[in-house]
Amino acid sequence: LLFLGSGLLLVVFVLVGFAKAQRWGTRFVDIYIKASDVNGLNHGEDIRIAGIVAGQVGTMHLDDQGDVKVTLKIEENKAHLIGPSSKASLAKEGLIGEPYLVITADPRPREQAQEIQGRTIGYDEPINIDALLKELASSQQLLNLTLRNTTALTAENGSISTAFHSTRRLAESLQKE
Repeated sequence: LLFLGSGLLLVVFVLVGFAKAQRWGTRFVDIYIKASDVNGLNHGEDIRIAGIVAGQVGTMHLDDQGDVKVTLKIEENKAHLIGPSSKASLAKEGLIGEPYLVITADPRPREQAQEIQGRTIGYDEPINIDALLKELASSQQLLNLTLRNTTALTAENGSISTAFHSTRRLAESLQKE
């Protein structure tokens, strides 16, 4: 009887812990973000406002125009902190930590919490590192080409004034012709 009772108590504790982790019984307000790229954002990730967990990322749907509509499930008691000027962005714990969604606060009176239900807030898409690196490589090639051309101009004795003098002589001879 003692063994059965302790086993049953353990099962109850596990279920209560699981229910708390899954936020069973918590009331949510659904808001949305729309973006062309939600790379790094996953279903079930935490949503934080001012560093405090305020909800979780819900479903994601790709529409006919190629945009992604993401449902954000915000706890009803924290929904008044989100307003029309709130913006969502992706963040990480540390350098390689877990990603989460951050929403900037735009507090309103608590009685206006339900007004945000069904609204779409802005989303600041993360920087595309691959595109940024390609752009940097392209800039580096152009800089190397400019440096080579500058070196060719000053190759005679390493002086830019010599290059200007040569350019002036060339312009004078062209003018004469």
